[in-house]
Amino acid sequence: MKVFVYHGFEYRSLSHCCKALKISYQKVRRLCRHYIRASRDPALAVAWCTGETRLSPSEAKTVKYQHDLELALIRQERFKEKVAEELSRML
Repeated sequence: MKVFVYHGFEYRSLSHCCKALKISYQKVRRLCRHYIRASRDPALAVAWCTGETRLSPSEAKTVKYQHDLELALIRQERFKEKVAEELSRML
């Protein structure tokens, strides 16, 4: 991750910023991965996560967002198959 400035403080990494502000690193990282403006400026993702600004539903998404959706659907299908298999064993 690149160096960025948030509220006048320069952070060398996203994890240091999240620790200092006591917010979820995974959530901010996901915002940076899924939204174009946040990937360019991580301070925007931090502002969204802290509630300082609102995330617009029309925010432009990255290609990684679509890929992550596809992976989530695959994981969901595997889970459903596993549960169905376990139920059939029980009956």
